[in-house]
Amino acid sequence: STLSESLEVALEPLRLQQILAEEASSDVLRQNAFLKLECAALEERNREEGEAALASTRNDLKHIKKRELICLDIVSILQKRLRELYKADRHMDSIWDTFEGNLKIFETQNDEISTTIKQLQRECYCRRYTAHSSKQAWSLLLR
Repeated sequence: STLSESLEVALEPLRLQQILAEEASSDVLRQNAFLKLECAALEERNREEGEAALASTRNDLKHIKKRELICLDIVSILQKRLRELYKADRHMDSIWDTFEGNLKIFETQNDEISTTIKQLQRECYCRRYTAHSSKQAWSLLLR
């Protein structure tokens, strides 16, 4: 019995170490389980935040695409208007050229008319002079 008691006394610290080791192991297992739960919660939160960020980015992209389409429409309208203005400008150039051509024709005709008027004035003067001279000659002859 003394051997058995001595063995018991000798084993007592080992039993205490075993109990402490089991408790420590249990603590580690609890901490491990807690960390696994925490990791799962963090992964879920990251996934939710990632999905929210992705949804926000997609929404931003939709708005950017809408603005891009509006800008393309505006550019298209401006290009069309610019083409119309260019055509109108070319048309105005054509009208101006026609006007200048007509003005030159008018100036030429005006010069011709002025020359004709001067010739007619000279002819009238000559005829009046001739008529006056003839009248004087007749009056002299008739006296």
